[in-house]
Amino acid sequence: MPAQPTIEDILDLLAVIAQDLNALREKIDDDIGRRAVASQTTAITNLWRKIDAQRLAQPVGLDKAVAGLKAISTELKKEKKKILTVAKVIEGAARVIAIAEKVRGLIPL
Repeated sequence: MPAQPTIEDILDLLAVIAQDLNALREKIDDDIGRRAVASQTTAITNLWRKIDAQRLAQPVGLDKAVAGLKAISTELKKEKKKILTVAKVIEGAARVIAIAEKVRGLIPL
């Protein structure tokens, strides 16, 4: 399955089509034919501009990456709090065990 083209790929293809139409228009002697090709070139150029404007309006990939990293950072902070809570419980349990071992050592068997 071929990879899906990016917006830049589509814009490049439209630019090539517009250039090819312009080259074709130069070879046409008929005035009506030249106008028809020019009209198609204008339509493709307008389409190119619309797509490019939409592309520019979208957040840059870096913005998406930063947003993703912020979300990951938030999740990591939550996990850190959970781990700190568990660490405190383990530390308390270790103290209880140490005290129990001292008491056990004081009691003769």
